[in-house]
Amino acid sequence: MKKRFGQRLKHLRQLANLTQLELAEKVGISDRYLGRMERGLVSPSFECIEKIARALDKEPESLFTCSQGGSARPAAAAPPARPGQGHGPGLWNFPGMTIKHVTPDLNIVWVASQDPNSPCNKRTDCVGRRCHEVFQNRPEPCPGCPLPETLATGLAHEKELASPSGKTFITRSEAIIGDGGRVMGGVHMALDITERRHVEDALRQAQLRLEHLFATGPVVLYSCEAGGDYLATYISENVRQVFGHPPEAFLATPEYWQSHLYPGERERLQAGLPQLFEHGRLVHEYRFRHGNGGWRWLRDEMRLVRGPGGEPVEIVGSWMDVTDAKAWEMVMRDSQSRYRTLFEANCTVQLLIDAETMSILDANPAACAYYGYAHAQMRKMSIDDLNMLPTAELADALTLASGSGKNLFRFRHRLANGDIREVESRVTPMQHGGRTMIHSMIIDITDRERAEKEARASTALWEVLFENAPDKVALLDSGQRIVRSSRLFAEAVGIAPDKIPGTLCEMRPVPGAPSSSPHDPDRVSVRLDGHDGAFQALRSCIAEECSSQTRTLITLQSPSG
Repeated sequence: MKKRFGQRLKHLRQLANLTQLELAEKVGISDRYLGRMERGLVSPSFECIEKIARALDKEPESLFTCSQGGSARPAAAAPPARPGQGHGPGLWNFPGMTIKHVTPDLNIVWVASQDPNSPCNKRTDCVGRRCHEVFQNRPEPCPGCPLPETLATGLAHEKELASPSGKTFITRSEAIIGDGGRVMGGVHMALDITERRHVEDALRQAQLRLEHLFATGPVVLYSCEAGGDYLATYISENVRQVFGHPPEAFLATPEYWQSHLYPGERERLQAGLPQLFEHGRLVHEYRFRHGNGGWRWLRDEMRLVRGPGGEPVEIVGSWMDVTDAKAWEMVMRDSQSRYRTLFEANCTVQLLIDAETMSILDANPAACAYYGYAHAQMRKMSIDDLNMLPTAELADALTLASGSGKNLFRFRHRLANGDIREVESRVTPMQHGGRTMIHSMIIDITDRERAEKEARASTALWEVLFENAPDKVALLDSGQRIVRSSRLFAEAVGIAPDKIPGTLCEMRPVPGAPSSSPHDPDRVSVRLDGHDGAFQALRSCIAEECSSQTRTLITLQSPSG
């Protein structure tokens, strides 16, 4: 197809008396690219075909079809032979072709058709009847049909015609001229191109969509020669919007692209080109000057197209502006640098865990020192190797940490030396690369847990001893309300043990009682709110200084008089 198109293009250019350089200038491409097109080495774009057709003053489809239409009156000719009479298959067997020989008044002499829906293929007697009555069931000739004009003028006519039935045909009518120039009849050929028109319409719609995508999309498409100075042979129109340059500038000379590279980029890119010819593909990023004068980062993806013999034919590729992505990459690089500093230099034990696989993705030096493993060992381990929870329960805990909002957990972790430590894990879920990671800060609370456990045991023991003390004692808060009392105290004041807590005590110094040092108990008179009677008691301060006491211990001596 490319070679046939190239031959047709060369023929039409020569008919127009144009050189390759002259036609290339009219189209806005290089003469070298036009020469490769005529040799069938490259395929032009739809946009380029339309420009060539306008430059040649032709319809685009004429670049693909060969017609020999003329307007001169033909020389006298004998009536055409019926199909199969001495001329071989010729056009008779061409799919969709119908050929009619008619008299000057449009009566059919004979007809041959490869259209299965033609009346002549449905046992219809066509001979002697007018063609428009047989084929279109019309009393008058079909509108626009060139055959009546050919019979009237003797001139050949060729045109595309839409029939009343809705089909589309390419038609050609030629007159049969007898002696003296009299029209003896005519031959009418009609090729059904309805399906082809449907395909062309679909292709045209696809072309419009592609052109819209090319014009509005962010990716610039191009092709260039696969050697020499790599002259561009095609570049999509949206290069004007994306990079601010006219496409024809790239097609005119290879120096245009080279002159807009950032200093030093040309040498670097040329050094990488051998990889394209070795692997058939090359991707690189470089800085390119925008039409407004600014520098943009450009991602260039290239593919090598080879011919049937493996020889390089052309390079096709795409450009994409990745300036914003580069800027974001630099921000992320800085962010990662700060993160690594906070992660690695922090003395707090920190782990990075894959929430789905439980793998330890990273561990900071403090974690390696705490658990007793080398960094390389830690990165091969799972959190399941450290955590004492059953695997299923640990997976549930990671699920909670990933999305429930819970960020504080308590676990038991095993160290490399076999010690089991109580730890508190403060977690933060993070998303990266489509997966959830858990950042965990580990705090060893073994000593704290042991101290709290001992304190709880001591408190419980004290409460038992207090309740069963041999004295009538009670503990008051700073507001002089009873917090706890012994069983004997409750019996002495006549109040049920469960009713005593919260009872307000009124205490007054006993007159005439000998003075004591600040650290010795003093004698007081005690009255309980809501109860008759008063008791003498010894009052002791639990705090270091009586003036800032928070608790008071009283021991009943006897009822007051």
